[in-house]
Amino acid sequence: WGRIEVTEPAEFSVKEENNLSLVEYELVNVQED
Repeated sequence: WGRIEVTEPAEFSVKEENNLSLVEYELVNVQED
């Protein structure tokens, strides 16, 4: 678990950044509709 806890933050940061980009893209599409 120790190693997983150490690696999670880095992976989460990348996923979070990608998710934010997808969320912003989806919000733009929703506003256009």
